[in-house]
Order: sequence, then structure tokens, then C-alpha cells
Amino acid sequence: MKPRIAVSLSLEAPSQTRHLFKGKALQYIEQEIVSSVFRAGGSPLLIPFWEDCEGAEPYSELLESFDGLLLTGGVDISPESYGEKAEKKEWEGDPRRDRYEMGLFQEAQRREMPILGVCRGCQLINVAMGGSLYQDLSSKGSGGIQHRNQELYDSLTHQVNLKANSLLADLQGATVAVVNSVHHQGIKELGKGLIPIAQAPDRVIEGVEGVNSGFLLGVQWHPEWLPRESKLGSQIFDLFVSACSHRFQQG
Repeated sequence: MKPRIAVSLSLEAPSQTRHLFKGKALQYIEQEIVSSVFRAGGSPLLIPFWEDCEGAEPYSELLESFDGLLLTGGVDISPESYGEKAEKKEWEGDPRRDRYEMGLFQEAQRREMPILGVCRGCQLINVAMGGSLYQDLSSKGSGGIQHRNQELYDSLTHQVNLKANSLLADLQGATVAVVNSVHHQGIKELGKGLIPIAQAPDRVIEGVEGVNSGFLLGVQWHPEWLPRESKLGSQIFDLFVSACSHRFQQG
């Protein structure tokens, strides 16, 4: 049997202008991240948001019998989740999704499950552990580094510097790599119990690792969209699923 990986979903509010599912709330996932888990040897299973369901069970019920948690990309983290107000309406994010994923994260930590956070998922881990975010990286000063271009999307890349002897440097076999960049927010104050293991040339933190907390890894880029041969692409999922397999085999 394969290890069972709990995968968080994106949420979309009801819309009267949407042609399909007009006026209906949606929960969805991007295909490639599911495929990446499967190719790495895991069984990816989508975990629904059910806060609005009458008689909803606690998060301990949602994660029963799972071996790992994958927190996915998507909409901005709400500034409310780290004690701030949105500076612009378009940066308000989705507090409901924040609560949903923080609940999953906290339960996964309680169960000592391996956890991987991708893009928004990396930011969620940081906020859940008491950190904060730049609501927009332009407020930090880019240092000439562009982190998001809607037209180029995941074709936009930049270099990252990797901390020696970290999970990522060991995977890469070097302390420099090139990754995609599809974000306008980023880690500001680092959460407790995390260490930065990847940084862009402008010193924006692009990767975090947990300290004394089992397998806990967050990456700001989308490894599922990097070329298969990229060591910081598919091999991140290999490493994560391997940790989940170890937990599965331990029973």
C-alpha cells in the first residue's frame, strides 16, 4: 500500500457571473500537484473544507489514517491571520481557507505527520507558527528581483541561495539553484521553530525548515511546475513522500 497524503484545497466563493456552477461555492485543486504526489509514490487524497457543514467533525477526524499533509498554493493569506489589516482590498485573501489549513496544520503537527507547504502553503506554515508576511513585496523593495509577472507566470524564474546542509541544499547538491516565482507576498517575520533555508538575491525567504519537528518543509516556488529533471522540483515530492512512507511503515 502507498502512504496516504492529505492535500488541501482551494476555495472559491459563489459567483453570479460564473457560467458553470453559477452562484455555487467551489472547492478545487490544480492537476499537476496531485500528479506530482502520485509519481512520487503517494496516494493523494483531497481534504474538503467542511466548516460550513452542520455537525462537522474536528480536524482530528479529517486527518484520521493519513500519513502526511500537503498544503497547496492559491489565494493570498489574509493579513487578519497575522494580526494586520489589508492595505488594499485585493490583498484581503481568504480567512476561511486560512482557518481550514491552520486547523489541518495544527492537527498534523499534533500527530507528528510530515508536512510540505508549497507557495501559499509555505506562507501558511510561517503564519501558523507565529510569523508574518509582506502584504506586497514592493513594500520591502525588490532589489531588482521580480517575484511575479502575470503574463510569464511560472516561466518567470530567479536564483535562490540555499543554506548549506539543509534539506534543499542536500537535494540540489549545491547551494545555488534556479526556481520559478509566482508570488507577490512573502515571509517577513519568521515563525517560531523555523529556519530559513532558501533566499532570493533580495533576501526574501523562499524556503523554510522546521527545527526539531520531524519533516516540516515549505518552499515559496511551485516544484510541481518545474521541469522533471529539476532537483528542487520532483525530488521535493520524492523526499516528502519518502518521509510519509517511513511513517506509514512504522504504523
